[in-house]
Amino acid sequence: SPQDYVIPYMNEALEKAFALIKDSISIVKENAMSCISAISESAKEAYISYYDISMPILFNILTTHDKKEYKQLRGQTIECITLMSYSVGIQHFAKYAKDVIQAMILIQTNSVEENDPLKSYLLSGWQRLCLLMGKEIVPYMEHIVPSLFKMAHGIFDQSQKVGILDEPESVSYTHLRAHETGRNLVCRLLLEKKKKIYKQSL
Repeated sequence: SPQDYVIPYMNEALEKAFALIKDSISIVKENAMSCISAISESAKEAYISYYDISMPILFNILTTHDKKEYKQLRGQTIECITLMSYSVGIQHFAKYAKDVIQAMILIQTNSVEENDPLKSYLLSGWQRLCLLMGKEIVPYMEHIVPSLFKMAHGIFDQSQKVGILDEPESVSYTHLRAHETGRNLVCRLLLEKKKKIYKQSL
């Protein structure tokens, strides 16, 4: 399994990746972030011992690298945080949940432009957090959903502008996946809300 291949080299690889994230140019940081994402996704629960070391470093990138040239890096950081958290489980993510969700809401509300790589990373990130947290994400929905709907609507509008029905070759795979993820995510959030309301009515 991928886990068997990753574990023997994990410590050395992560040590080098985190060193690059702390002190390198942006494109090197992005590649290092992809490396950490791949390791955590493959290692699954074996990543637990590295999780509390990783989160402060990644959260610092997420909250401080807020200039336009860092959009790709921030998106990959969202991907990395949510992949890591999904791998280790809700019991380990719980203490970081509020700060991560608030940071993602802030980015989603204030930092996303029309043609923005952050959109697909945010949508995929929310989808992972929904799967990870289940009903635990419901209290945050009133803050997540308004800007999420706006962002998802923007993706749909952009699809219409580029002719998603008439010229499918002009639309990137990433854009189509973001459109699909946005729709699925909204449905999942509404389903979790419906479950909570139903249980409260019993």
